[in-house]
Amino acid sequence: MPTSCLVYKWSLDERKSNITSLDNQNSEITLFVDITQFLQFYIKRLKINFIIENIMSLQLIISHSLIIISILKIIQFSKKHISLYLFILIIISFFQLLYLISDKLTFQGITYEIAYRNEYWTKGKGTQSLNEAISEAVINLFLFLIFVHLFFFLFFRKIRLNKEFKFIILTLGFVTNPIILQISKIVYENKFQELNITQENIGYSEKDRYIAHAGGAVENYLYSNSLEALNTNWENGFKYFELDIHQTSDGIYVAVHDWNEWKQSSGYQDQLPPNLEDFKKYKIYGKFTPLDIDDINHWFNFHEEAVLITDKIRNPVKFANKFLHKNRLMMEIFSLEALNDLKQINIKSIANWDILLENFPGDEKSIIKGILDNDIKYIAVSRFRVKDNRRLFYNITKMGVKIYVYHVNYEDGKDEKYVICNEFGYIFGMYADNFDFSKNVSCD
Repeated sequence: MPTSCLVYKWSLDERKSNITSLDNQNSEITLFVDITQFLQFYIKRLKINFIIENIMSLQLIISHSLIIISILKIIQFSKKHISLYLFILIIISFFQLLYLISDKLTFQGITYEIAYRNEYWTKGKGTQSLNEAISEAVINLFLFLIFVHLFFFLFFRKIRLNKEFKFIILTLGFVTNPIILQISKIVYENKFQELNITQENIGYSEKDRYIAHAGGAVENYLYSNSLEALNTNWENGFKYFELDIHQTSDGIYVAVHDWNEWKQSSGYQDQLPPNLEDFKKYKIYGKFTPLDIDDINHWFNFHEEAVLITDKIRNPVKFANKFLHKNRLMMEIFSLEALNDLKQINIKSIANWDILLENFPGDEKSIIKGILDNDIKYIAVSRFRVKDNRRLFYNITKMGVKIYVYHVNYEDGKDEKYVICNEFGYIFGMYADNFDFSKNVSCD
Protein backbone atom coordinates (compact mmCIF):
# COMPACT_ATOMS: atom_id res chain seq x y z
CA MET A 1 0.00 0.00 0.00
CA PRO A 2 1.83 3.17 -1.11
CA THR A 3 2.32 6.28 0.97
CA SER A 4 0.10 9.12 -0.22
CA CYS A 5 -0.34 12.52 1.42
CA LEU A 6 -1.32 13.96 4.78
CA VAL A 7 -4.13 13.76 7.27
CA TYR A 8 -4.74 17.16 8.76
CA LYS A 9 -6.13 17.06 12.29
CA TRP A 10 -7.43 20.34 13.44
CA SER A 11 -8.92 20.12 16.95
CA LEU A 12 -9.20 17.58 19.71
CA ASP A 13 -12.78 16.75 18.75
CA GLU A 14 -12.00 16.51 15.06
CA ARG A 15 -8.90 14.40 15.70
CA LYS A 16 -11.04 11.66 17.19
CA SER A 17 -12.98 11.27 13.96
CA ASN A 18 -10.11 11.57 11.49
CA ILE A 19 -8.71 8.42 9.97
CA THR A 20 -5.15 7.17 10.00
CA SER A 21 -4.10 3.68 9.09
CA LEU A 22 -1.01 1.55 8.93
CA ASP A 23 -0.34 -1.44 6.75
CA ASN A 24 1.48 -3.58 9.33
CA GLN A 25 2.69 -6.08 6.75
CA ASN A 26 4.81 -3.67 4.72
CA SER A 27 5.04 -0.86 7.32
CA GLU A 28 3.84 1.79 4.88
CA ILE A 29 1.65 4.57 6.23
CA THR A 30 -1.52 5.50 4.40
CA LEU A 31 -2.52 9.11 4.87
CA PHE A 32 -5.40 11.14 3.49
CA VAL A 33 -5.99 14.78 2.57
CA ASP A 34 -9.04 16.96 3.11
CA ILE A 35 -8.47 20.28 1.33
CA THR A 36 -11.57 21.84 2.89
CA GLN A 37 -10.30 21.20 6.39
CA PHE A 38 -6.90 22.47 5.31
CA LEU A 39 -8.36 25.83 4.30
CA GLN A 40 -10.52 26.01 7.41
CA PHE A 41 -7.56 25.39 9.61
CA TYR A 42 -5.48 27.95 7.69
CA ILE A 43 -8.11 30.60 8.35
CA LYS A 44 -8.20 29.73 12.04
CA ARG A 45 -4.43 30.02 12.16
CA LEU A 46 -4.66 33.70 11.17
CA LYS A 47 -6.06 34.55 14.60
CA ILE A 48 -3.93 36.40 17.08
CA ASN A 49 -3.19 33.27 19.12
CA PHE A 50 -1.26 31.99 16.12
CA ILE A 51 1.19 34.86 16.55
CA ILE A 52 1.51 34.27 20.28
CA GLU A 53 1.90 30.50 20.14
CA ASN A 54 4.21 30.42 17.12
CA ILE A 55 6.70 33.20 17.78
CA MET A 56 9.59 30.92 16.84
CA SER A 57 7.94 30.09 13.52
CA LEU A 58 7.41 33.78 12.78
CA GLN A 59 11.03 34.47 13.66
CA LEU A 60 12.04 31.80 11.17
CA ILE A 61 9.79 33.33 8.49
CA ILE A 62 11.19 36.82 9.03
CA SER A 63 14.78 35.60 9.18
CA HIS A 64 14.53 33.62 5.96
CA SER A 65 12.71 36.50 4.31
CA LEU A 66 15.56 38.86 5.17
CA ILE A 67 18.07 36.41 3.74
CA ILE A 68 16.20 35.93 0.48
CA ILE A 69 15.34 39.60 0.02
CA SER A 70 18.91 40.70 0.65
CA ILE A 71 20.27 38.12 -1.80
CA LEU A 72 17.77 39.19 -4.44
CA LYS A 73 18.77 42.80 -3.95
CA ILE A 74 22.45 41.93 -4.09
CA ILE A 75 22.10 40.07 -7.40
CA GLN A 76 19.72 42.76 -8.72
CA PHE A 77 16.81 40.42 -9.39
CA SER A 78 16.02 40.02 -13.06
CA LYS A 79 14.77 37.36 -15.47
CA LYS A 80 18.26 35.96 -15.96
CA HIS A 81 18.40 35.25 -12.24
CA ILE A 82 15.17 33.23 -12.12
CA SER A 83 16.99 29.90 -11.78
CA LEU A 84 19.19 31.23 -8.98
CA TYR A 85 16.14 32.68 -7.25
CA LEU A 86 14.25 29.37 -7.42
CA PHE A 87 17.28 27.46 -6.19
CA ILE A 88 17.67 29.71 -3.13
CA LEU A 89 13.94 29.53 -2.45
CA ILE A 90 13.85 25.74 -2.65
CA ILE A 91 16.89 25.30 -0.39
CA ILE A 92 15.63 27.66 2.31
CA SER A 93 12.09 26.26 2.10
CA PHE A 94 13.41 22.72 2.46
CA PHE A 95 15.42 23.53 5.58
CA GLN A 96 12.52 25.52 6.97
CA LEU A 97 10.19 22.55 6.58
CA LEU A 98 12.69 20.19 8.22
CA TYR A 99 13.25 22.58 11.10
CA LEU A 100 9.55 23.19 11.75
CA ILE A 101 8.67 19.49 11.59
CA SER A 102 11.56 18.57 13.87
CA ASP A 103 10.75 21.40 16.28
CA LYS A 104 7.10 20.37 16.51
CA LEU A 105 7.94 16.69 17.08
CA THR A 106 10.60 17.53 19.65
CA PHE A 107 8.14 19.80 21.46
CA GLN A 108 5.80 16.82 21.71
CA GLY A 109 8.64 14.62 22.94
CA ILE A 110 8.90 12.57 19.75
CA THR A 111 12.42 11.71 18.67
CA TYR A 112 13.54 9.00 16.30
CA GLU A 113 14.03 6.37 18.99
CA ILE A 114 10.34 6.63 19.94
CA ALA A 115 9.21 6.55 16.31
CA TYR A 116 11.45 3.48 15.95
CA ARG A 117 9.00 1.46 18.03
CA ASN A 118 6.42 -0.44 16.00
CA GLU A 119 4.03 -0.19 18.97
CA TYR A 120 4.11 3.60 18.70
CA TRP A 121 2.80 3.54 15.12
CA THR A 122 0.28 0.75 15.46
CA LYS A 123 -1.44 2.64 18.30
CA GLY A 124 -1.88 5.65 16.01
CA LYS A 125 0.25 8.05 18.04
CA GLY A 126 2.98 8.21 15.43
CA THR A 127 0.75 9.16 12.50
CA GLN A 128 -1.10 11.74 14.60
CA SER A 129 2.08 13.45 15.75
CA LEU A 130 3.63 13.33 12.30
CA ASN A 131 0.50 14.71 10.64
CA GLU A 132 0.26 17.58 13.08
CA ALA A 133 3.93 18.43 12.65
CA ILE A 134 3.76 18.35 8.84
CA SER A 135 0.55 20.37 8.70
CA GLU A 136 2.07 22.99 11.02
CA ALA A 137 5.18 23.19 8.84
CA VAL A 138 3.19 23.42 5.59
CA ILE A 139 1.09 26.27 6.98
CA ASN A 140 4.14 28.20 8.07
CA LEU A 141 5.92 27.63 4.78
CA PHE A 142 2.82 28.80 2.94
CA LEU A 143 2.82 32.01 4.98
CA PHE A 144 6.51 32.44 4.36
CA LEU A 145 6.19 32.20 0.58
CA ILE A 146 3.32 34.68 0.52
CA PHE A 147 5.18 37.11 2.76
CA VAL A 148 8.48 37.07 0.91
CA HIS A 149 6.89 37.43 -2.53
CA LEU A 150 4.41 40.16 -1.63
CA PHE A 151 6.92 42.14 0.40
CA PHE A 152 9.64 42.03 -2.22
CA PHE A 153 7.59 42.56 -5.38
CA LEU A 154 5.19 45.15 -3.96
CA PHE A 155 7.49 47.13 -1.70
CA PHE A 156 11.12 46.23 -1.38
CA ARG A 157 12.05 45.76 -5.03
CA LYS A 158 11.70 49.47 -5.78
CA ILE A 159 13.67 50.60 -2.75
CA ARG A 160 17.23 51.63 -3.53
CA LEU A 161 19.86 50.33 -1.10
CA ASN A 162 23.59 50.73 -1.10
CA LYS A 163 25.78 47.65 -1.11
CA GLU A 164 26.68 47.88 2.59
CA PHE A 165 23.06 48.02 3.72
CA LYS A 166 22.22 44.96 1.62
CA PHE A 167 24.88 42.97 3.45
CA ILE A 168 23.66 44.32 6.79
CA ILE A 169 20.20 42.91 6.03
CA LEU A 170 21.75 39.59 5.00
CA THR A 171 23.78 39.44 8.22
CA LEU A 172 20.71 40.31 10.28
CA GLY A 173 18.84 37.45 8.63
CA PHE A 174 21.58 34.97 9.54
CA VAL A 175 22.16 36.07 13.14
CA THR A 176 18.43 36.00 13.95
CA ASN A 177 17.84 32.66 12.23
CA PRO A 178 16.43 30.09 14.75
CA ILE A 179 18.22 27.22 13.02
CA ILE A 180 21.61 28.87 13.45
CA LEU A 181 20.73 29.95 16.99
CA GLN A 182 19.63 26.42 17.87
CA ILE A 183 22.86 24.92 16.53
CA SER A 184 24.83 27.47 18.53
CA LYS A 185 22.79 26.66 21.64
CA ILE A 186 23.43 22.92 21.29
CA VAL A 187 27.15 23.44 20.74
CA TYR A 188 27.44 25.78 23.71
CA GLU A 189 25.28 23.84 26.16
CA ASN A 190 26.50 20.37 25.24
CA LYS A 191 30.13 20.83 24.27
CA PHE A 192 31.15 23.21 27.02
CA GLN A 193 29.15 21.44 29.68
CA GLU A 194 30.71 18.18 28.56
CA LEU A 195 34.14 19.65 29.28
CA ASN A 196 33.05 20.60 32.79
CA ILE A 197 31.75 17.13 33.58
CA THR A 198 34.42 14.90 32.05
CA GLN A 199 36.33 14.38 35.28
CA GLU A 200 33.20 13.04 36.97
CA ASN A 201 32.89 10.15 34.51
CA ILE A 202 35.43 7.77 36.04
CA GLY A 203 35.06 5.20 38.81
CA TYR A 204 31.32 4.61 38.99
CA SER A 205 31.04 1.14 40.50
CA GLU A 206 28.07 1.52 42.86
CA LYS A 207 25.70 -1.40 42.43
CA ASP A 208 22.58 0.77 42.24
CA ARG A 209 23.84 2.40 39.02
CA TYR A 210 23.43 -0.81 37.03
CA ILE A 211 20.18 -2.63 36.31
CA ALA A 212 20.50 -6.05 34.66
CA HIS A 213 18.45 -5.53 31.52
CA ALA A 214 15.87 -8.32 31.04
CA GLY A 215 17.79 -10.24 33.66
CA GLY A 216 21.10 -9.43 31.96
CA ALA A 217 23.01 -11.25 29.26
CA VAL A 218 23.55 -14.99 29.61
CA GLU A 219 25.88 -16.90 27.27
CA ASN A 220 25.79 -13.83 24.98
CA TYR A 221 21.99 -14.02 24.70
CA LEU A 222 20.05 -10.82 25.46
CA TYR A 223 16.42 -10.28 26.55
CA SER A 224 15.99 -13.83 27.82
CA ASN A 225 14.20 -12.86 31.08
CA SER A 226 15.21 -16.32 32.24
CA LEU A 227 16.19 -18.03 35.47
CA GLU A 228 19.70 -18.56 34.12
CA ALA A 229 20.03 -14.84 33.36
CA LEU A 230 19.13 -13.96 36.96
CA ASN A 231 21.55 -16.53 38.40
CA THR A 232 24.43 -15.57 36.09
CA ASN A 233 24.19 -11.85 36.71
CA TRP A 234 23.67 -12.26 40.45
CA GLU A 235 26.99 -14.08 40.47
CA ASN A 236 28.46 -11.27 38.35
CA GLY A 237 27.57 -8.75 41.05
CA PHE A 238 24.28 -7.23 39.96
CA LYS A 239 21.76 -6.35 42.68
CA TYR A 240 19.11 -4.69 40.51
CA PHE A 241 17.24 -6.83 37.96
CA GLU A 242 14.79 -5.69 35.34
CA LEU A 243 12.19 -8.14 34.05
CA ASP A 244 9.66 -7.48 31.29
CA ILE A 245 6.29 -8.62 32.55
CA HIS A 246 3.30 -9.74 30.49
CA GLN A 247 0.25 -11.92 31.17
CA THR A 248 -0.54 -15.28 29.64
CA SER A 249 -3.93 -15.95 28.10
CA ASP A 250 -5.11 -17.28 31.47
CA GLY A 251 -3.99 -14.12 33.27
CA ILE A 252 -0.74 -15.26 34.92
CA TYR A 253 2.19 -12.86 35.09
CA VAL A 254 5.31 -14.12 33.31
CA ALA A 255 8.68 -12.65 32.32
CA VAL A 256 8.92 -12.10 28.58
CA HIS A 257 10.22 -9.16 26.55
CA ASP A 258 7.34 -9.37 24.08
CA TRP A 259 5.29 -12.24 22.76
CA ASN A 260 6.52 -12.11 19.17
CA GLU A 261 10.14 -12.20 20.30
CA TRP A 262 9.33 -15.04 22.72
CA LYS A 263 7.66 -16.99 19.92
CA GLN A 264 10.80 -16.78 17.80
CA SER A 265 13.18 -17.63 20.64
CA SER A 266 11.10 -20.51 22.02
CA GLY A 267 9.87 -22.17 18.83
CA TYR A 268 6.23 -21.89 19.92
CA GLN A 269 3.90 -22.05 16.90
CA ASP A 270 0.39 -21.57 18.28
CA GLN A 271 -1.76 -18.52 19.05
CA LEU A 272 -0.40 -15.67 21.19
CA PRO A 273 -0.38 -15.15 24.06
CA PRO A 274 -0.03 -18.77 25.22
CA ASN A 275 -1.53 -20.13 28.41
CA LEU A 276 0.72 -20.74 31.39
CA GLU A 277 1.11 -24.45 30.72
CA ASP A 278 2.39 -23.85 27.19
CA PHE A 279 4.60 -20.97 28.30
CA LYS A 280 6.37 -23.13 30.88
CA LYS A 281 6.71 -25.99 28.42
CA TYR A 282 9.03 -24.16 26.02
CA LYS A 283 12.67 -23.39 26.80
CA ILE A 284 14.01 -20.01 25.67
CA TYR A 285 16.57 -20.52 22.88
CA GLY A 286 16.12 -24.21 23.62
CA LYS A 287 18.08 -23.98 26.89
CA PHE A 288 16.87 -21.25 29.29
CA THR A 289 14.12 -21.62 31.91
CA PRO A 290 11.10 -19.28 31.61
CA LEU A 291 9.77 -17.51 34.70
CA ASP A 292 6.23 -17.07 35.97
CA ILE A 293 5.25 -14.99 39.01
CA ASP A 294 5.75 -17.94 41.39
CA ASP A 295 9.27 -18.48 40.05
CA ILE A 296 10.03 -14.77 40.39
CA ASN A 297 8.81 -14.69 43.99
CA HIS A 298 10.80 -17.82 44.79
CA TRP A 299 14.04 -16.44 43.32
CA PHE A 300 13.81 -13.10 45.10
CA ASN A 301 12.96 -14.89 48.35
CA PHE A 302 16.37 -16.61 48.23
CA HIS A 303 18.25 -13.46 47.08
CA GLU A 304 17.42 -11.04 49.84
CA GLU A 305 19.53 -8.14 48.51
CA ALA A 306 18.10 -8.30 45.00
CA VAL A 307 15.71 -5.60 43.77
CA LEU A 308 13.15 -6.16 41.01
CA ILE A 309 12.50 -3.45 38.42
CA THR A 310 9.55 -4.17 36.15
CA ASP A 311 8.80 -2.99 32.61
CA LYS A 312 5.84 -3.23 30.26
CA ILE A 313 3.19 -3.34 33.02
CA ARG A 314 0.21 -1.04 32.53
CA ASN A 315 -1.63 -2.03 35.74
CA PRO A 316 1.15 -1.79 38.32
CA VAL A 317 -0.99 -2.14 41.45
CA LYS A 318 -2.31 -5.49 40.28
CA PHE A 319 1.20 -6.85 39.80
CA ALA A 320 2.45 -5.32 43.06
CA ASN A 321 -0.20 -7.31 44.91
CA LYS A 322 1.21 -10.51 43.40
CA PHE A 323 4.86 -9.80 44.19
CA LEU A 324 5.74 -10.82 47.74
CA HIS A 325 8.74 -8.57 48.39
CA LYS A 326 7.27 -5.11 48.02
CA ASN A 327 10.13 -3.36 49.81
CA ARG A 328 12.39 -4.58 46.99
CA LEU A 329 10.14 -3.63 44.10
CA MET A 330 10.46 -0.69 41.72
CA MET A 331 8.06 -0.43 38.77
CA GLU A 332 8.49 1.53 35.57
CA ILE A 333 5.27 3.44 35.01
CA PHE A 334 3.82 5.12 31.94
CA SER A 335 1.20 7.52 33.32
CA LEU A 336 0.77 9.97 36.17
CA GLU A 337 -2.23 7.92 37.29
CA ALA A 338 -0.02 4.86 37.73
CA LEU A 339 2.52 6.99 39.57
CA ASN A 340 -0.08 8.14 42.06
CA ASP A 341 -1.49 4.63 42.43
CA LEU A 342 1.90 3.28 43.48
CA LYS A 343 2.39 6.13 45.94
CA GLN A 344 -0.80 5.06 47.69
CA ILE A 345 0.62 1.60 48.39
CA ASN A 346 4.22 2.77 49.05
CA ILE A 347 5.79 1.13 46.01
CA LYS A 348 8.74 2.86 44.37
CA SER A 349 8.29 3.87 40.75
CA ILE A 350 10.60 4.79 37.93
CA ALA A 351 8.88 7.21 35.57
CA ASN A 352 9.28 6.74 31.85
CA TRP A 353 10.52 9.98 30.29
CA ASP A 354 7.53 10.13 27.95
CA ILE A 355 5.30 10.89 30.95
CA LEU A 356 7.10 14.18 31.49
CA LEU A 357 7.02 15.14 27.82
CA GLU A 358 3.34 14.32 27.46
CA ASN A 359 2.17 16.00 30.67
CA PHE A 360 4.62 18.88 30.96
CA PRO A 361 5.44 19.93 27.39
CA GLY A 362 7.37 23.07 26.67
CA ASP A 363 10.65 24.24 28.12
CA GLU A 364 12.98 22.72 30.67
CA LYS A 365 11.39 24.61 33.54
CA SER A 366 8.01 22.93 33.01
CA ILE A 367 9.63 19.48 33.03
CA ILE A 368 11.60 20.20 36.20
CA LYS A 369 8.47 21.61 37.83
CA GLY A 370 6.59 18.42 36.88
CA ILE A 371 9.32 16.31 38.49
CA LEU A 372 9.20 18.33 41.70
CA ASP A 373 5.41 18.59 41.89
CA ASN A 374 5.00 14.84 41.46
CA ASP A 375 7.94 13.91 43.70
CA ILE A 376 9.58 11.81 40.98
CA LYS A 377 12.79 10.21 42.24
CA TYR A 378 13.69 7.87 39.37
CA ILE A 379 13.45 8.30 35.59
CA ALA A 380 13.96 5.82 32.74
CA VAL A 381 14.90 7.34 29.38
CA SER A 382 16.45 6.25 26.10
CA ARG A 383 20.15 7.03 25.89
CA PHE A 384 19.43 8.46 22.42
CA ARG A 385 18.03 11.49 24.23
CA VAL A 386 21.17 12.28 26.19
CA LYS A 387 23.03 14.10 23.42
CA ASP A 388 20.37 16.78 22.95
CA ASN A 389 19.40 17.10 26.61
CA ARG A 390 22.71 17.18 28.45
CA ARG A 391 22.09 20.39 30.35
CA LEU A 392 18.57 19.35 31.34
CA PHE A 393 19.66 15.87 32.46
CA TYR A 394 22.63 17.33 34.30
CA ASN A 395 20.36 19.71 36.22
CA ILE A 396 17.87 16.95 37.01
CA THR A 397 20.65 14.67 38.24
CA LYS A 398 22.01 17.45 40.45
CA MET A 399 18.53 17.66 42.04
CA GLY A 400 19.07 14.13 43.35
CA VAL A 401 16.81 12.45 40.77
CA LYS A 402 18.32 9.25 39.39
CA ILE A 403 18.12 8.95 35.60
CA TYR A 404 18.66 5.49 34.10
CA VAL A 405 19.19 5.08 30.36
CA TYR A 406 18.14 2.13 28.22
CA HIS A 407 19.01 1.36 24.57
CA VAL A 408 22.58 0.57 25.63
CA ASN A 409 24.34 -1.58 22.99
CA TYR A 410 21.81 -0.54 20.34
CA GLU A 411 24.59 1.07 18.33
CA ASP A 412 28.04 -0.28 17.58
CA GLY A 413 30.50 0.97 20.18
CA LYS A 414 27.82 2.49 22.40
CA ASP A 415 28.19 -0.09 25.15
CA GLU A 416 28.32 0.11 28.94
CA LYS A 417 31.82 1.58 28.95
CA TYR A 418 30.80 4.25 26.47
CA VAL A 419 27.88 5.29 28.68
CA ILE A 420 30.13 5.45 31.76
CA CYS A 421 32.81 7.51 30.05
CA ASN A 422 30.58 9.81 28.00
CA GLU A 423 27.17 10.03 29.65
CA PHE A 424 27.54 9.35 33.36
CA GLY A 425 27.31 12.66 35.15
CA TYR A 426 24.44 13.72 32.96
CA ILE A 427 22.63 10.55 33.99
CA PHE A 428 22.95 8.32 37.06
CA GLY A 429 22.83 4.76 35.76
CA MET A 430 21.86 2.38 33.00
CA TYR A 431 20.01 -0.76 32.03
CA ALA A 432 23.10 -2.88 31.37
CA ASP A 433 23.46 -6.15 29.50
CA ASN A 434 26.97 -6.87 30.80
CA PHE A 435 29.12 -5.37 33.51
CA ASP A 436 32.14 -6.62 35.41
CA PHE A 437 32.04 -5.14 38.91
CA SER A 438 35.48 -6.54 39.70
CA LYS A 439 37.24 -4.26 37.20
CA ASN A 440 37.76 -0.50 37.25
CA VAL A 441 36.62 1.32 34.12
CA SER A 442 39.32 3.38 32.44
CA CYS A 443 38.13 6.19 30.20
CA ASP A 444 41.57 7.10 28.84
